[in-house]
Amino acid sequence: MQILLQYSSHPVHELEVLPVLISFHVWSNFVRGSQVLHYTDNDSCRFALMKGIGETPVAKCLVASIMEREYALQSKSWYGRVPSHGNPSDDPSRGSFDALVARGSQCRHPLGRAVVLPAIPNGGEDGESRQKPRGVKKKESDSTCQLA
Repeated sequence: MQILLQYSSHPVHELEVLPVLISFHVWSNFVRGSQVLHYTDNDSCRFALMKGIGETPVAKCLVASIMEREYALQSKSWYGRVPSHGNPSDDPSRGSFDALVARGSQCRHPLGRAVVLPAIPNGGEDGESRQKPRGVKKKESDSTCQLA
């Protein structure tokens, strides 16, 4: 969060883009070679993903990383709009998990924070490191982003 706040006093844009990148890593086995429909209730996020460039330095790095994952996985993405009331992640983003738990997800509270484990099949691991986006850095060798 400290990195995001260095580049934006209200990093909503970045926080809306980040889950798309995470989804490409978590569910890479499911999206590899597929056409993927992504829904967001944030137009700034949707427009950045459609244009292929974010609004801030951090968002630019995140969007570039998403484009790289799309290419590596040979997936094709469509970014659609969903109103907040139709977005299943809207309630959890506000701290309410009742609807997801009612649908079979499990709610855990490690270290006092709620974590919802989705009611989807296990999998999605692609063997890649999950530790990359710590400081968002761009190296010439691997074209990942770097912010100082």
